[in-house]
Formats: sequence, C-alpha cells, structure tokens
Amino acid sequence: MTREGTEAGKKYGAVIAVTGSSGKAAKIRSMSEEFVGIEERIIYNFRAAGIRDIVVVAGPGKKLVRRLRDQGVVFLREKNPGAEMFDYVRKGLSYLKDSCGSIFFCPESVPFFTGRTVRMMMEQDAEIVISCADGKKGHPVMISGNLVDRILSYQGNGGLKGALDALPVKPLCLETGDSGTIPDASTREEFEKLVRHHDHVILRPEIRISLSGKRAFFDRESVALLKQIDLCGNVREACEKNGISYSKAWGVIRSAEEGLGGKIVDRRAGGKDGGGASITERGQKLCELYEQYEESLRSYAESQYKSIFLKSGIFPDPEEDG
Repeated sequence: MTREGTEAGKKYGAVIAVTGSSGKAAKIRSMSEEFVGIEERIIYNFRAAGIRDIVVVAGPGKKLVRRLRDQGVVFLREKNPGAEMFDYVRKGLSYLKDSCGSIFFCPESVPFFTGRTVRMMMEQDAEIVISCADGKKGHPVMISGNLVDRILSYQGNGGLKGALDALPVKPLCLETGDSGTIPDASTREEFEKLVRHHDHVILRPEIRISLSGKRAFFDRESVALLKQIDLCGNVREACEKNGISYSKAWGVIRSAEEGLGGKIVDRRAGGKDGGGASITERGQKLCELYEQYEESLRSYAESQYKSIFLKSGIFPDPEEDG
C-alpha cells in the first residue's frame, strides 16, 4: 500500500458525519468539559492511513468550519433541521462516489479508532468492511464505490445499516482488536482511558507547509478554499462554508496567482453573489501537487520520528500498542 490513500491503484475517500444531535456524540462531549478535538482526531485517523479526500458533512454553524478550515477537508452542509444520520451519509457519498474506489464512513461519535485499523481495512478484498472489536460491530465502515448508487437509492428503514443489509453483498466483519472502534465508555474513568490511549496513538510530528516566493502564498487552507470553490462554483458560498471572509478569500487567490504567475480561478462577474467561479486546470494541478508534496514530507517526517524519537525509548511505539 502506498501512503497516498491508494491500494493497487484504488483511491480512497472518507465521510465524517457531524450531526450535533447524536446521543453517543453528546455523551462523549459531556464526559469531560476539557475535551476537544473529536473531529480533528477522526481526520487524523484517516490521514494516518494516507487518505486525502475527506468530506465533513455538518449542520448549520460556523464554529466547526473555522476550527477545521486548515485541515484541507471539504465541508458539505445539511440544512434540513430534521435530517437523519443517513441524510448526512448520502450527501458525503454522493460527493465522493465518482472519484473514489472505496469510501469510509464514520460518525462523530467514534473518534478513537486508529490509522492502523484503517490500513487493515484497506488491505481486505471485500466490498463492505466493518471494523469489529471483541465481536462487536463498530466504525469506521468501508464501502466499495460500486455500491454507492444502490445505497443512495435505498428508500427503506434502518438508515445506512438498512441500506447495507438490503445489498446482495455480505459485509466482512474485520476483527481489528481496536477498542476505539466502539467507544462504549459509560463512566468518566473509562472515557479518560480511551482519551489517554488515543493521545498516545496519535503522538506524531506535525508538518505545516507553505509555498513561498517573496512571501508565503499557498498552504493547506488555500487547498481547502479551492476545493470549496470547485464544489460550489461560487466564491462567496465557498467562503461561507470555509468560515473566511470574502475579501480574505480573494486575497488568498490573488496571492497564489501572483506567486505562480498564472490564474488558478476563473471568474464570471455578475449577480448579488459575486458571479460564478471555477478552478482552472493550473489550480487543480496545484492542489494535487501540494497534497502529493505534503504527503511525501509527512511520510519522511514520520520515518525520521520513528528513527530518532521512538528508537531512543523516550516515547513508546504506538504501532506496538495496537
């Protein structure tokens, strides 16, 4: 497996549903007032397996968008206040179905699984893989892109589980030994044990990369903005979803175009929304190369981290801890 979210040429994506109303998620958040970073943890888990195409489907509100806008994820909004979890799933799957061979799904209530578990799932030759621990089914779930259209057309009950059960495909329940796939914490002590374990697992070097000329002109936040413009076809709407001002967005675009010496966004003037916009071929290529470069440096940083820090014995190796 490569470190770029592919296995034997297959591209992987991930959908994270942030409903804000999940009983399990509310329980996790309420266990500790000091605890933050549920969504960041899930994003990191997928990133650790080399998955770059990550979609966060969330309800109204800008706080989450502002917090995650430098993560390079795509935000999709579920505006219906009565939407069910399956509506969030559909929206994310619809966005990724034409670009990914397999798609992972995880709700916000399961933040403590590991990148190692994701890699184990990617190695399986099955169209549906469900992560399990001690015989219990959990998350994430991996779904072949060939099945997405059938899932999107499902009209029965039971949400995603009902849709998967209706398919003529038997899911593979993969025993991962990862207790974080089923965060069944009923007490504060159990919860804090999960947090401590996951804090240990995600200990790693953090790389922040900017392309620079006379000044820095392109980074992960720039990638996130371009992806949203590509999705929305409109700069103002992309700004709203990314939690940045319209003037700042154009500053990011102009700075990148000046640094590159060419256009990355095509504008179509007119209308109260500032007209339409699309990403140029140069802009698309820039995002691809930036993510490829970022992944290459991250992989190198991880190998050096293991060689220097882990071999020193200062930090225990999370891979050995499962």
